[in-house]
Amino acid sequence: MILHTADDLSQRSWDCYNSCSFDEATNALVTSILYLSSHNGQLAKHLDLEEMLYMKHARLAYMLLYSRDVEVSCDEFEVAYHNYKLMLEREHLTKPLSRSEFIDYVIQGIDKLDAKSNVVWKRGRVLDVSLIGVVKSKLDKKDVE
Repeated sequence: MILHTADDLSQRSWDCYNSCSFDEATNALVTSILYLSSHNGQLAKHLDLEEMLYMKHARLAYMLLYSRDVEVSCDEFEVAYHNYKLMLEREHLTKPLSRSEFIDYVIQGIDKLDAKSNVVWKRGRVLDVSLIGVVKSKLDKKDVE
């Protein structure tokens, strides 16, 4: 039951990301994230939670940049970065990108995917690219800490 619900919520969040309004898409992502996080122990045996949470938090951070919510976007990028590092460590892969490089990597990757699917929530929205620099600056300070 828990696995089935997690799959349903995940599928809804991806479908909604592409075909719903901004509010509906962010709500679907948050609902899926909360469910995955609250059932982490039961789901970890069946799903790659680090990857799923990385992807969901990265998309939410990206969306929040569009809404100019820099503080919450920073928080979401930080959680996505944490899950990204866990994935690399688990697979014994290369050294992780810096947080600043990670933000560029996420934005470029999502932009490339979104260009193919004509994402509904983006219609009429423009990303203020100066906010990317603000987010990078805030997260780069964490690399120094």
